[in-house]
Amino acid sequence: MRYMVRRIDLASIARLGLFLGWIIVLVPAMIVAGAGVIAIEKINEALAQVKPFSIDLLGQQLMRVDLINLLQLQPVQQTIQPWAETPWLTFLTLTLGLLLVGGFLWMFTGLMAGMLYNIIARLGLGLMVDMVEVGRLVPRRENPSH
Repeated sequence: MRYMVRRIDLASIARLGLFLGWIIVLVPAMIVAGAGVIAIEKINEALAQVKPFSIDLLGQQLMRVDLINLLQLQPVQQTIQPWAETPWLTFLTLTLGLLLVGGFLWMFTGLMAGMLYNIIARLGLGLMVDMVEVGRLVPRRENPSH
């Protein structure tokens, strides 16, 4: 029997796309999250090493320069410091966030492909499938040349 797939259920495509997206994105998300943790730790270390300094002339202090205040980096430093102090929480948060984004992107891609297929199938250009009942399978002939 020959059948044509006329329509694909978009809800099933959404579930499949989300599930496959999570599986496909898991390892890259972990790699990017690990790189993000390292970057956050390095930025925190760099900001912690910036100390105010004084400009002296003939033993008198002319001015005191605090680059963190001058460049207004206090909010950045205050935001990054808790993330750098808890690297595992940062890693898990970044990984889960990337998994959600990746899963939804795969789901969206699957939905777009499903909608496009449904439009094409309405025109009669859908996927053709040959089907046979399980009880009526024709046994293969053995090749006498072997």
